[in-house]
Amino acid sequence: MKYANLLSQYIEKSGLSLGEISRRAKKAGISIDRSYISKLKNNDVKAPSDEISRALAEITGGDAEGLMLAGYLDEFLNELPPKFRPLLKDNDDVQGILKTIVPIFNEAFVKSNVPEMVVEDDEFNDFTYDDTRAYLQFAALLMNKYGDNKLKKSSEPKNDPEPRIKVELTEEKYFHTLTLTLDGQEITDEEKTKVIAYLRVDRQLNSKNQ
Repeated sequence: MKYANLLSQYIEKSGLSLGEISRRAKKAGISIDRSYISKLKNNDVKAPSDEISRALAEITGGDAEGLMLAGYLDEFLNELPPKFRPLLKDNDDVQGILKTIVPIFNEAFVKSNVPEMVVEDDEFNDFTYDDTRAYLQFAALLMNKYGDNKLKKSSEPKNDPEPRIKVELTEEKYFHTLTLTLDGQEITDEEKTKVIAYLRVDRQLNSKNQ
């Protein structure tokens, strides 16, 4: 459910005026103007910070994590590249979105031999707010990558004077023998495994949306 709709429900059930909500928030040390609350409930501005959402939910007797997640979900859907919108066109809630994207990621994780990253059937129903937000961030990262036209390969040949080392990643034992660094720090074997998992999810998403 959209943030504005959920907030409107909380306010209506509370029976509080916007002015009273604003006053109670101020007493709690959080400044929220009633005109701003009006804009939030009418979907005229984007969802606020978690601190403000939590305050609004607690004052109106609503679910704080539910309201915060609704705000993050709005942001996730608004920033979704056009090519992926049909994939989630019938979903306007967290559970529906997770039900769509989790199987795609799981398939890649299994192929990458990282079962600890696989989400079992309906296990996402027990996700905490932090779990869900982290998972959607991962999804947004990948989907936004594929929504960027700049990622198209150039047809012009590149002159690369540096020698290249070819490593077949399906033979992960060879990949793990390489010493790689990032920002001056060595990449661990666990991080290398995550790199492989990321690439496989990457390709799964690409193949399903070409």
